[in-house]
Amino acid sequence: MNWTIDELNRAAATCSCGLMHHPIAIREIVVEQCALQRAAAFVKTSFRHVSIFADANTFQAAGSALVDMLGELGVTCGCCIMEPDANGDVVADERTLMQGFLSCSPNTEAILAVGAGTIHDIARFCSFTMKIPFISVPTAASVDGFTSAGAPLIVRGVKQTFQTQAPIALFADVNVLAESPKRLAVSGFGDMLGKYTSLADWKFGHLVADEPYCPWIASLTADALQTCVDHVHEIQAVAQRAYPCSCVP
Repeated sequence: MNWTIDELNRAAATCSCGLMHHPIAIREIVVEQCALQRAAAFVKTSFRHVSIFADANTFQAAGSALVDMLGELGVTCGCCIMEPDANGDVVADERTLMQGFLSCSPNTEAILAVGAGTIHDIARFCSFTMKIPFISVPTAASVDGFTSAGAPLIVRGVKQTFQTQAPIALFADVNVLAESPKRLAVSGFGDMLGKYTSLADWKFGHLVADEPYCPWIASLTADALQTCVDHVHEIQAVAQRAYPCSCVP
């Protein structure tokens, strides 16, 4: 079933799972061509000073164009291009978190996460700590948690998940997603398959340890998982174009 955000909030308000509440904090989700223009227009309605978090690749893919669009609308836009580690990877650790904090001026009213999972985790934690909102601008379908409130970070060499905040809006430009490395779409499909295990773990934790459990949220997750599985052949075709060595069955 396709839900609007208003429908989700109405359903959450009447959910009988016993939890106090689980409202949908996100205001708008746009997945279409020209979503970058929609993102710039959304920012213009609420903010005058924002900061873009990206890495070198995602800034080239979408961040640079977004800076230009925001500038034309009169929005002051700072940029934080996350530096890779010795292996060439951007890691959500103390070093990149500090880079994010230092890149934001006192006037920064919102952060735009332009990238994939790691960039979002950094932006999510920084914005939550600074008590400002962040906006999600995915550049690849590589993970399943763009609207999540959890931020997995590496602190003193150990990965920990911090509960922070969800984005107030998400704008995914399908032209940008289509141009991303195909292996990232394969990664995102694998992330979704993990829902088989996580849903079972959640139900087990509820039955054994009386952990909070919401059948309605579980059903939403299962529906999203089934949608991916129903399109496995299309995703497989993408994977085979990405890996012509036939390592994908």
